[in-house]
Amino acid sequence: MKPRTHLPRPRWAIPLKLALAALAVAVTTTEAQVINLATVAPDRSVWVKTLRAAAAEATTATEGRLKFKVYPGGVQGDEQTVLRKMRVGQLQGAAFMGQGVRLICPDATVLQLPLMFRSEAEVGQSLADLDADLRAAARQNRVELIAWTRQGFAYLYSRPAVTDLDSLRKAKPWLVPEDQFAETLFRAAAVSGISVPVSDVLTGLQSGLIDTIYSPPLVMVTMQWHTRVVNKLDIGLAYSIGALVLTDVAWNRLNEGDRATVKAIFARRLNELNLLVRKQNEDADAVMAKQVQTLTPTSATLAEFRQLNDTVTKQLIGKAYSAAIERKLQESLARQRERK
Repeated sequence: MKPRTHLPRPRWAIPLKLALAALAVAVTTTEAQVINLATVAPDRSVWVKTLRAAAAEATTATEGRLKFKVYPGGVQGDEQTVLRKMRVGQLQGAAFMGQGVRLICPDATVLQLPLMFRSEAEVGQSLADLDADLRAAARQNRVELIAWTRQGFAYLYSRPAVTDLDSLRKAKPWLVPEDQFAETLFRAAAVSGISVPVSDVLTGLQSGLIDTIYSPPLVMVTMQWHTRVVNKLDIGLAYSIGALVLTDVAWNRLNEGDRATVKAIFARRLNELNLLVRKQNEDADAVMAKQVQTLTPTSATLAEFRQLNDTVTKQLIGKAYSAAIERKLQESLARQRERK
């Protein structure tokens, strides 16, 4: 039997083996990109549950390249504080409500003006018509807008019977701190608001510091604010929108495929959330009906608030939002109403 002949090893075999080993080490030791998201929405609320479900799905879909951590309930601070933390890299994103959206995309303020919309359908179509412009405006503030959330129409809830602007002036209404839009609105209405952070609204209601607030029904119940009011003025004063955003730094770190994946998953999940919130706003109204009396506005009251809309719109053009975006919204509403 002939002895086994050992062929000489090719010169490239050892370098190739080393390269493959190095590649294996690199793959196994690459750390996932962690995206920290903050929101003032309470833990276990529908908003936070949806964020976590979308985050888990996105982590699986990117094969673990992305991991998300959600900080609920304002534990990272109010929305102004969260935005500051995003700008210094402590947070990579947020699910903002009304004030936060105005901070990262001032042009979105036009969607929150009093008595601007008559129905959910008008809100949806107007948002679609303005979407590309608003996303571009957000990018100028170094954030990528991933998806919109819709909390619904906000109403005035109070302990005293607030039936018009005059009675609102005699009440102790809540004012969002350091919010140019809210301050302009209150000033135009000659109303003196009391500045209280969102996290302290319930305490303010309990202590009597404030006695009147504005909010969509589901937010009222979720935050337990409904336990401290007895009246609701039946005017959908303004529409409450929100947005999920990432910093441009975090967004630019993602490869093209992961960007598409993140947007698709969160957009689908948050659209499902929007439909759920619409239904739960109705359920929240039913819950509150047991203890909250609905006050029907007079035609004079409606006229007052419409005049307030005209005044605030003129005051904020070129300051809080651009004339171009206001014009585009008015054109969108005109087209929709002509069809009807």
